[in-house]
Amino acid sequence: MEEELTEKSITIRDIFQKFKRRFIWFISIFFIGTLLSVTFSFVFVKPKYTSDISIAVDPTKFDKNSSSSGVGVDYSVGTKAVPTIADWVTDKKIVEDALKKLEDENKISKGQYTANGVMSNLSVKTKTGSLIFKVSLTSKNKDFAKLMLDTIYNIGKEKTKETITDADGNVKELYPSYKDLYNAMSEAWEATPSGAGKIVYALIGTAGSLVLACIVVFLIEALNTKFSSVDEISRVLDKPILGIQFDDKKGSNKEDVNSNNFLNKTNYEKLLTNIDFSLVGTNKILEITSTGAMEGKTTTAVNLARMLSFNNRKVLLVDLDLRKSQVHTYFNLEKDKGLTEYITQKRKLKVNHIDKNLDVITAGRKTVNPSLILNSEKLKEMLEELRPNYEYIIIDCPPVSVTTDAKLVSKFSDALIYVVGINRNKMTLVKDSLNELTNDANILGINVTNVKGNKDNYHYYSDGNN
Repeated sequence: MEEELTEKSITIRDIFQKFKRRFIWFISIFFIGTLLSVTFSFVFVKPKYTSDISIAVDPTKFDKNSSSSGVGVDYSVGTKAVPTIADWVTDKKIVEDALKKLEDENKISKGQYTANGVMSNLSVKTKTGSLIFKVSLTSKNKDFAKLMLDTIYNIGKEKTKETITDADGNVKELYPSYKDLYNAMSEAWEATPSGAGKIVYALIGTAGSLVLACIVVFLIEALNTKFSSVDEISRVLDKPILGIQFDDKKGSNKEDVNSNNFLNKTNYEKLLTNIDFSLVGTNKILEITSTGAMEGKTTTAVNLARMLSFNNRKVLLVDLDLRKSQVHTYFNLEKDKGLTEYITQKRKLKVNHIDKNLDVITAGRKTVNPSLILNSEKLKEMLEELRPNYEYIIIDCPPVSVTTDAKLVSKFSDALIYVVGINRNKMTLVKDSLNELTNDANILGINVTNVKGNKDNYHYYSDGNN
C-alpha cells in the first residue's frame, strides 16, 4: 500500500502547488538567508589583494664554460635550478626574518602577522623550460602584500652573507650562495583585488538561499504523510471529487446559507448538484462520514441539509453520531428526547421543525452501547416510515476510524459521502478507512474540506477525473 501512495507522476502543476502550499516557508527561508548573506558579505567579508614579483635566474652562473656575454650558455642547467631557487626565496626562515625586519622598522605591529599565515597565502608559479618564476602574496592589507614581497626578496639576497664557524675553526656560509644567481625583474607590483568581491559573495549567498528554500519545501512535502491538496486526494483515493469547501477560520459555515457571510455557498450548491446527478430519483437516504474527528463531517451534513431546504427541497437531518453528537449545537436545540430516548425508552419521536423544508432529529443522551441502537430494527423501520415525507434524509455518522457505526448505517442508506480534510489524517489511514466501507456502502465520492484558498483563486473539481 505504501507503494500505491508514493507512485505519483510529478507535473509542473504539482510542483507549483507544493510551493504555493509552503509559500510562507519558502519566502521566510529565502528572505532570512539572503539577509544574512548580504549582511555577512558587506560587514564581515574583507576584500583580498594580491601582489606579484617576477624573478629571473641567471643561466651563466650555472655554466662554467659560458662567457660573460652569454654566448654558448647551456640554458637547460639554469632552468633546472629554478625550482630550487624558488624554494629558497619562499623559505619559512626567509619569511620569519622578513616579518621581524618589518616589525623592527615599525612598518607592521608586533605579532600582527605570522610566518605560517604568510606562507599559506604565498604561492610560486614556474613554467617548464623558463628561467623566470613568479612569487605572489595575497593579503587583506593592500600595502602589506607589496611590502612583504619586496622584503622577502631582499632578505633572501642578504642571507647569502651570513657565515658560521664550525668546530675546526673553518668559516662556512650558513646558506648556499644564491646571491648572484637570481634577480628581481622589478619591484613587486602594486597589489590588486583578487577573488570574489562583496557583491559576488552576496549574490552567491542569495542563490544559496534560493536553493535551500527549495530543498526545505521539497523535504517538508516529502515527509508529509497527510493529504495536502485536492489533486492528491483524487489521485490516491481514486474517487470522484464531488465538492471542495474552503477553510473557514471565521466560523461562517454556521451562518445561514443565504447570508453573504457564508463562505462556501457556491461550493455547497455544486456539491448538491453533483449528488443529484449521481442519485437519480427521490426520497434518498444519504450518509455522511469521515476518517476521524475535525474533518468537517457534521458541518457538511448540516450545510447540505440547509442548502436543500434553501432550494425548496424537503429534507430531514438525523444525528446518528451517538458518541459525540454535534448537530443540535448548529440549531441551538436540546439534544435530549432524541433517538436514544426513542429507541431505548419507547418515547415519542421528537422531530424539530427548523423551517418549512428542514427538520432535525437529535441524537439524544449518550448511551453505553450505540451499536445496539444503530443495528436495531426500530431505527431502520423509523427511517423507512419517514422516507416518503422527504426528498433527502441526511444522516450524520461517526468517523470510520473510531467505530464501525458507519458500516451499520450503510445497510439502510442509499449512498455515502466521504469527507476528507486537508492535512487532517494520514493518507494510509484515510485509504484504509475508506476501503472498509467499499463492500457495504454505495460511495458517491469525496467532499474535501479545510482547503486553503477562496472562491476567486481555487478551481472546482466537478468529478474525479479532474
